[in-house]
Parts: sequence; structure tokens; C-alpha cells
Amino acid sequence: MATDEDGCTAVDTAFVKVLINREVYIPNIFRPLDAWEANNSRFTVFGSSQIKEVKLLRVFDRWGGKVFENNNFKPNEISFGWDGTFQGEDVTQGVFVYQCEVIFLDGDEVKLEGDVTLVR
Repeated sequence: MATDEDGCTAVDTAFVKVLINREVYIPNIFRPLDAWEANNSRFTVFGSSQIKEVKLLRVFDRWGGKVFENNNFKPNEISFGWDGTFQGEDVTQGVFVYQCEVIFLDGDEVKLEGDVTLVR
């Protein structure tokens, strides 16, 4: 609100939208037991220090069968990711679907989904 020297008043409003950059990286391809690239040997969630935890990571085969699930783990930790096996056996290379829930330090929770290709 503003008033000039003649007593005329003007009112205006502004809408401010804050965009928060959520740095989450989920690979779309991985190669289990790849000696050349250790960071690519398991499928997991990567991200910045803004991520408090990965609440859920699930992987499904092309028929909808769950082949992997892990809950409540830190991002960027390869050991918590999927190693390309199901019940102790290597799965055939192919495309798999994932669901993921990430919790950020500010309490915001984001659900992500997509597909990942396993290459042998």
C-alpha cells in the first residue's frame, strides 16, 4: 500500500513462489559387479546432503513381481542398493521398474518412480 502527497492510495499484491532444488539422482542403467565402475555396480539413490534418508526403494520385474526392497537408509551408500539378484540368484538383464520415497531435511517427502536397465 502506498499513498502519494495528494492522498491517493494504491494497493498491490505480489505472489512469491520459492523453488527448492531437490538434488536427487537415480541412475537409469547399472551393471552388477562391474569392476571398472564401483559406483555403478548396484542400483541405489544418490543426492545432496539435503536428503535425510531414503524411506523406500522398491524394484519390480516386468511382470510386476517385487525383486528388491530396502527401507530407511542413507543416500549415496552403494551397499544399500540392489545388486541385481533375486533370492540369491542373478536376474536376467532387462528393464525393471522402481518406486522410491525420499525424505529431505526440511521434512518434505518426495515420491519418485521410473525404470532402470540392468546390463550383464
